Amino acid sequence: MEGQENVARVIKSVWLFDGELSPAAFNLRPHIHETYISVLRESCDTFVDDVKTVTHGKLPVIYASMNVADLRNLQVETIEDTVGFDVILVDNQNIQSHAGIFIYINEQQLVGGEPFESLALQHGVSADSVLLSIRETLADYAKEHIMQISAENG
Repeated sequence: MEGQENVARVIKSVWLFDGELSPAAFNLRPHIHETYISVLRESCDTFVDDVKTVTHGKLPVIYASMNVADLRNLQVETIEDTVGFDVILVDNQNIQSHAGIFIYINEQQLVGGEPFESLALQHGVSADSVLLSIRETLADYAKEHIMQISAENG
């Protein structure tokens, strides 16, 4: 995907509290061994329809509009390991604008619920702490780019 493109992470109401975006919005679900965080490409003609599909037609919809190049350049400052983010198209027959944010630790792809080899773990940092730092970095970036689709503009 091109760096100038923006992708949208639809935000569930349980992920917002007093205007703060919870790191839980960027969790890789362990029970399905999720390999990426689902997002929608804003440049696609089907974007608004795809948002409505994802939210089962419920409006208004809050989402974080995130630039692909910014995501690829995000730095997780709180851990020693090298964390990388990439945004890649993911085929989905029902949602044409579908893409995913893939996360890598020391060039190893992160998969929800699966252990990862990490230098930070050798320094006494728990895997949960590393994962939380990654989710917090994504949430901190995303909360600066919150948008809304309402009945008027959808």
